[in-house]
Amino acid sequence: MNSISGNLRIWGVDALTLAIWTIKLFSIIAFVLLIISIVCIFDGENSPIFWATFIGSCIAIANALLLYATLRSQNESIVNTKEAHRQERFETTFFNLLEFQRRLVDEMAINYKYVNERGNISENEALRKKVFSFANSELQSISMALESNISAKYDEELPMQEVIDIETEHDTPYPIELEKQRFERIEGLRNTLRIKLCNSIYDIGDEDRRNYSHDDKIAYVLFNKEWGIYFERYTTSLYFLLQYVSDEYHSKRKELQKYIFIVQSQMSRDELSFVDVHAQSFPAFREILDKTHLTDIITNNKI
Repeated sequence: MNSISGNLRIWGVDALTLAIWTIKLFSIIAFVLLIISIVCIFDGENSPIFWATFIGSCIAIANALLLYATLRSQNESIVNTKEAHRQERFETTFFNLLEFQRRLVDEMAINYKYVNERGNISENEALRKKVFSFANSELQSISMALESNISAKYDEELPMQEVIDIETEHDTPYPIELEKQRFERIEGLRNTLRIKLCNSIYDIGDEDRRNYSHDDKIAYVLFNKEWGIYFERYTTSLYFLLQYVSDEYHSKRKELQKYIFIVQSQMSRDELSFVDVHAQSFPAFREILDKTHLTDIITNNKI
């Protein structure tokens, strides 16, 4: 339907252009005829020959002008048709890439370990967009481990018995004034467990902690070493999609933003946050975010 309406619009413009040229031509001829008629009033002897010559000349000029107008109109029609076809091809490819990106997210799945409420290791699975929630949570845990002075690693054979002891050391509930302290003690022990688990999974050592003190991207480097294979197709596909839009509309901010907003509308806040962290470690990816102004959208979503 869009193609048909586009062709009708083009034909309408061509017909209007040709009509304007025709009106201009006959206006000129009418004006010249008026002048010649006045002249012929005073010179009737050569009128028949003059009129035959004049009319023949007018017909020749009219044919030439109409041919020019027709050719010009056809050229404009070809240009407009090519532009319509180019836009149609672009949108077809764009929405195909967008659909491919959506399918990639729907197929993503990660099995991971975490510390449960009892201080033991449990396994869970993150599916689809939840993988980005997992990634952001894991990055926070890695950063916490890098900022701590705990170098021990988690030993699955020695669960954190202190958690169980604190929870069961009294048969009756704690007094209200001591309940907050009890909760803080348990949460502190669980954080210790999480740090030890991160130390084990990502093989965090003292050198990593020293590097993190002046380069916080180390957290993502460690994460990417372990989980990068699960996100590689996603980030590559997103880069190609953004580059495709940028190449097409790099000098047209309004059109560029329209398609980037369509891309962003399919992304969750956790997804945008992960993309931003990924870009901090990959300059080419950061560059395409800046070129397409997706960086601005991510910043606004953090507010």
